[in-house]
Amino acid sequence: MLKKETQHIQEDLALYCRTNVQQDLPNVREDRLHHYRRLIFTIVNDALKGNYPIAYKQFSSKAWEEIVTEFLAEHAFQNNQLFKMPGEFIAFAEEKNYAEKYAIPYLIDLLKFEWVEVEVHTMADEDIPEVQQDSDLITDTLYFSPYLKLLTLNYPIHLLKRQEKLEEKATYLLIYRQENGTVQYMELAPLMFNIVENLIGSGQSVSTLLEEELNQLPEVQKQEILQGISASLMDLLHKGIILGTK
Repeated sequence: MLKKETQHIQEDLALYCRTNVQQDLPNVREDRLHHYRRLIFTIVNDALKGNYPIAYKQFSSKAWEEIVTEFLAEHAFQNNQLFKMPGEFIAFAEEKNYAEKYAIPYLIDLLKFEWVEVEVHTMADEDIPEVQQDSDLITDTLYFSPYLKLLTLNYPIHLLKRQEKLEEKATYLLIYRQENGTVQYMELAPLMFNIVENLIGSGQSVSTLLEEELNQLPEVQKQEILQGISASLMDLLHKGIILGTK
């Protein structure tokens, strides 16, 4: 175990690196101390920029430096793994109300979207069981790819590159990883989002999930809805989001 004196020196050095406020550090050359601060700041800055490249571009250089400085100085880091650290920035940005402060109303949604892409990309590989391909997507139990996440947002953040201004609108996204490792996303209608969300890992089929609601409808309307759902599920199958049926 470290001596208490050594531990205190380490803690004070860490505090200096985070806050840039001079500490009483015995046997440390002050003319070299700033290099430690610069190194830590650069590591955190690069991690945030690398994981949130689109969000980073929404800020001026001065504003971004202020944000990283505050995050490093004020945030109580929960994870000792560097690659997970940027995920903690979302809650910090919400707490600091950066969306309002910097007039970027969709900021939190953008951060969530970019971080989910990272999470899906870095999901651990899993063994995929044998599944049936020639089956009924409505009545059979569907097996979904394990490399996906569902995300509900207040802004259509996936349209940001095509639109200068985003209007607030409930948006339902499915982010998934293709077999080649590329991460893609697609927008789902609210009904399909709800169906996929309830089916994943439930062991239910679409017909079982919606049985009560569908039985209350006229047969013609029921068949129209099932045809629409079936077409959407077939699209998910072609994209590799649904792998088959059990």
